Amino acid sequence: MSSWVVDLPDLVIANAGTVSGAIGSLEDADTITIYAPAALTGTVTIQIEPTAAGTDWIDLTSGGSDVTIGAGNAVVVGDISFRQIRLSSGAAEGAERTFRVTKQFQVGGRR
Repeated sequence: MSSWVVDLPDLVIANAGTVSGAIGSLEDADTITIYAPAALTGTVTIQIEPTAAGTDWIDLTSGGSDVTIGAGNAVVVGDISFRQIRLSSGAAEGAERTFRVTKQFQVGGRR
């Protein structure tokens, strides 16, 4: 099997906004990497949604703490067992914030 990395749509928090749009259709993803912009106003938390409806958003946690992403950093999310992902800022962002997102997935199989 081969491992591939592809771009997903960006997650964008609007100027004066606190929540990004969502990315779904993650069934084939092994990992998702989110790359933060160089400046952020608030603490940005990764939220996940177990349904396609988008009505049950919860904060992603690891080791009992919320998973956050700092300015200029990247976070890798593995064990994809959710349907959608988005970002939530603890404060209204002072400008539009664009987070690049990629996924890694496997191609091929045993012959």
